[in-house]
Amino acid sequence: MHKLRVKHVIVWAAAMLTLISPLSVRGNVSAQERGTGQFWVTVYEDRNGDGTRSAGEPLVTRGVNVELRDSAGVVIASTLLEQGSSPTPGMVGFQYLLPGQYTLVVSSPELTPTTPTEFTAVIEEGAMPTVVEFGGQRGVTTEAADTNPLLAVDEERQRVARFAISGLGALLVIGFMSAVGIVLYGLMLRSRLVPAQRDAYIRATQTGSMRATGTTNRAVRTTGSMRPVQAPVIEPPAPNDEMFRPPQKTDTAEHRRSLGDNQDNGG
Repeated sequence: MHKLRVKHVIVWAAAMLTLISPLSVRGNVSAQERGTGQFWVTVYEDRNGDGTRSAGEPLVTRGVNVELRDSAGVVIASTLLEQGSSPTPGMVGFQYLLPGQYTLVVSSPELTPTTPTEFTAVIEEGAMPTVVEFGGQRGVTTEAADTNPLLAVDEERQRVARFAISGLGALLVIGFMSAVGIVLYGLMLRSRLVPAQRDAYIRATQTGSMRATGTTNRAVRTTGSMRPVQAPVIEPPAPNDEMFRPPQKTDTAEHRRSLGDNQDNGG
């Protein structure tokens, strides 16, 4: 019975070694193809978007996938940042690589890349580990990161054009409202001046030598005709005896003397 239990333990241990030994790191690198090369990537949050890691920019510890491809472009291993074997936060990679050319492909649904997403390097036997850096920004869409400068200039011109059109429209509205206000003011002023002018005209015609026909303002407004004021009738004096009396004869001495004086003065 004891020997049977030992045999079961040996079989179980062999099975576990068979499952674990092909994976030296996260991926499909076989233990029989183990080398000494290492290829790592450091992931950081590029807050200023300049493509290089600056002071104060933190490392990213999750949400990033890394694939390892050989020189033919075949994926030979893959891992997630939070599942990497590196003790350093924000670093993930592959160990025990044979000499040759390899490519790391980095992707993340949470970051918009500000650096290249593919890194190719030649791994040599016994060389120092190859380390690259991948940076990305949070909350920035890929379309915004890949904006063409010419398109940005066009958008700026469109904003200026929209502003100019809006200003012109506002000026037109202000001018139209001002014109309407002037017209209304003129009508109101006319409605006030016409009665005053009419009253002044009626007073002038009633106090002068001419007067308007009719006795009311309505008559003056409707007829508009004028007529002269009739002169008073002067009756002639009644006839009497003095008017028909013949002239008296003035052939007197005094009369002749006055005629002579007149003639002397005339001569």
